[in-house]
Amino acid sequence: MTIASRALATIYNEPMVIDMGTLSQYVSMLTEEAKAPINDVQDGVKYVKQYGVASIFIDGVMNKKAEKGLCISIAGYDEIIAHIEDADNDDTIDDIVLVVDTPGGTVAGVENVAVAVENAKKPITVVVDNMMCSGGMWAFAGADRIYATNTSVLGSIGVIVSYTTEEDGKKQYHLVSKNAPNKRCDLADSSCIDRVQEQIDTLEDKFYERMVKAFGKTREEIKADFKDGAVEYADVLLEKGYIDGIATYQEVYRSLATKTDTLATMPPQRKIVNSTTESKMALDEKAIEDLQKTVAQLQARQDELQAENEQLTAQAEAQSFIFGMASQYGITDKKVIDEAVKTGSKVEGENVLLRHIASNGSVGGGVDEDSDGDADVEASFNLNNI
Repeated sequence: MTIASRALATIYNEPMVIDMGTLSQYVSMLTEEAKAPINDVQDGVKYVKQYGVASIFIDGVMNKKAEKGLCISIAGYDEIIAHIEDADNDDTIDDIVLVVDTPGGTVAGVENVAVAVENAKKPITVVVDNMMCSGGMWAFAGADRIYATNTSVLGSIGVIVSYTTEEDGKKQYHLVSKNAPNKRCDLADSSCIDRVQEQIDTLEDKFYERMVKAFGKTREEIKADFKDGAVEYADVLLEKGYIDGIATYQEVYRSLATKTDTLATMPPQRKIVNSTTESKMALDEKAIEDLQKTVAQLQARQDELQAENEQLTAQAEAQSFIFGMASQYGITDKKVIDEAVKTGSKVEGENVLLRHIASNGSVGGGVDEDSDGDADVEASFNLNNI
């Protein structure tokens, strides 16, 4: 069996969490490749580490294990989890970014990715670049932050299962043991359809449990906001609180790598009720609160230093002024000059000098006795000069 045939068998026999429109295109491409295989290998998951940021690029349909050599990218859940764990345990990494463009994938394995995202010790930021639908929502909606480009779509919350009774134009026949009649499902039998419907409804319940955790909204709200399994554009979901902002991967990466942009420090806009993520959010909120306190303390200290600097500047100007006055008045007594300088004021310091002149006389300023016996100071400086 070729890779394409194996992928088609998976689609026709396993429940899928994938956007319906993409599924139709996917089936058409795989059907063509099954007839004439294409040898170009495309990786569905790429991993890049630089400047303290681990970027994991997830492109295409997702499966439990990656498939190589298809005309369409198949991203493996196992690869995604391995990269998340690697980044989470790497001391050189501070932040993890998942760059997502996926219509979804198989149900098998998707919850494991959601748990890996949920349990990561380091903050995980998702950037939706084109689409994050169905299984992508299940897997990545629990991230600490979600950004999306302006034209991206998110949603398609629901489960789909497809069956085929023909392969290469031939009917398939299935025999089952006598004690397992329900192991084979005959689509012509209404009870079979009911069993399949019950299975996919149960999976949808699990899907919605994850969405309620991720977005902090009720099932009814999510169902209404995403229009019963349809998709919605990022700007609409931003207004409704499903994502944290409109941004490209480059903007988010730059903010995290430089740790200077508001994207790196802004608190999540979504209300996440998941306990593990709540703990990480609480840490974020505490860090922001501590940072705000530190900023306030630094501002207060800056104000103190500015006041001290202004005081020292005034004292230096007063000292220079007093030395100049002492020179003009011919005062050389160090004690008198020091006393004037200690006042820290031009006016008070000059008054000290003038009182000294009044008491002892000065070369630079005369002292005369008038008729009432008081000393009149002759000086060419105004006492109010500051």
